[in-house]
Amino acid sequence: GKVSLRELEKALGKKRAQTIVSQLVGRGLAVRSYELEKVKVKPKKARYLHLKVESGEAQQEAVRLRGQGRADRQANLLEFLSQSAQPVSVSEARREAGASASVVEALVRKGLVELREIEVKREPISYEGITPSKPLTLTAAQKSVFETIKSSLLQGAEGKVSPTVFLLHGVTGSGKTEVYLQALAEAVKLGKRGIVLVPEIALTPQTIERFASRFPHKVAVLHSKLSLGEQFDEWQRIRNGEFDVVVGPRSAIFAPQPDLGLIVIDEEHEWTYKQQDKSPRYHTRDVAVKLSELTGSVVILGSATPDVETFYQAQRGDY
Repeated sequence: GKVSLRELEKALGKKRAQTIVSQLVGRGLAVRSYELEKVKVKPKKARYLHLKVESGEAQQEAVRLRGQGRADRQANLLEFLSQSAQPVSVSEARREAGASASVVEALVRKGLVELREIEVKREPISYEGITPSKPLTLTAAQKSVFETIKSSLLQGAEGKVSPTVFLLHGVTGSGKTEVYLQALAEAVKLGKRGIVLVPEIALTPQTIERFASRFPHKVAVLHSKLSLGEQFDEWQRIRNGEFDVVVGPRSAIFAPQPDLGLIVIDEEHEWTYKQQDKSPRYHTRDVAVKLSELTGSVVILGSATPDVETFYQAQRGDY
C-alpha cells in the first residue's frame, strides 16, 4: 500500500519519519512518489437573468401587470430586462429593479424569464480610475537601448537568432521602466507576450497601475496575497492567452504565458529573486535565461546596482 509522508510524520514525528523513509528508499524497500493535491478552488459562477421573449413582448406584459398590486415589481423587472442588451445578474436586478426571489420565480414560472448560471472571473486589478497612458518620448540613451532590444525582439520573433540577455544598467530615475514598457509594446506588436518580475516589496498598486494604464485590460497580476480563487482565474486566463503582460514577484516566472517573447527582471540584484527556504530552490534569473533558451525570448535584467555575477557576465560578453 501507500501512505503520505504527512501521515507518517504525524504518527512517528517529523525527524524520525524522514529518517526511516530515507533508509527504506535507500535499501530499495520503498519508492517515493509525488501526487498533485486535489483542486481546492473552482470556477466562480453567478446567477443571471435573461429574457425568453422579445423585448417588445416583455414591455407589453409589463404594461398589463402594472397596477396589479404585487405584480408591479414583476413589471419593473420586465421593463429593466427589456432595456438591457445583455443578461443581468440577480444582484444587479435586485438593486436596480427591486427584484426579490419571489418576483424572479414568478416570471420564470410564466416563461418570461430564464435563470442561468454564468462563470464570472475574479479580477484582482480594478481598472476604475486607471486612465490609459501613451508612450513617453525617449531620451537619446533610452532610444539607443530600445532600438537594440527591438532588433533582437524582431529577429527572435522570426527565429533568426539565438536568445539574447541584456543587462540594462541605469541609476534610479533614469527611465528603465519606460524602456520596459516600450519593449513590451514592441513584443506585442510582433504577436508575442511578456512577463515582468519585480521584487515583492515593489509590487505596489502604483507599479501595477503603470503597466495596466499602458496595456488596459491586458495585464495579469500574480502574487501570494491574491485569494486562491483569484490565483486560479488569473492562471487560467494567462494560459488561455488573454493577457499581453504578466506582472508579479519571482514565482510569476512560471506563469503559463503562451508565445513568450520578452522577460523583464527589474531590480535583478535583489536577493528575493532566490528561493532558498523551500523546494524547488532556484534563482529567478537562471530560470529566465533557461526559458529564453527554450522559447527564443529576450531577457532584460534591469538594475542600478547589478548583481556581481550578472555584471561579470555582461562584462565578459555573455549578456
